[in-house]
Amino acid sequence: MERACILETTNVLTPESFPAGLFESAVAHAVMQVQAHLPLAEARRHVIEDFERRYLKELFTRSKGRVNRGAQDAGISSRQLNKLMVKYGIQKKAFKD
Repeated sequence: MERACILETTNVLTPESFPAGLFESAVAHAVMQVQAHLPLAEARRHVIEDFERRYLKELFTRSKGRVNRGAQDAGISSRQLNKLMVKYGIQKKAFKD
């Protein structure tokens, strides 16, 4: 991700911004807005936060809001996952059936 942000010459990351083998088995392509008007560190932080937020929402959708299962699937502790939930204002009840 960092490499693509640094090397991209446009304002949008596309699949072509990444190594070709990265998307061989991917079904959908993600497009992320690059905020080139910001300093690199701040632009990188925005991209990472956006990714983490999307990842957590997908994780909780699959785990139906179960923190322990989500943490296990993500390869992190339940405590780390709870910290990310607080950081991004994500509530597990929004994903329960």
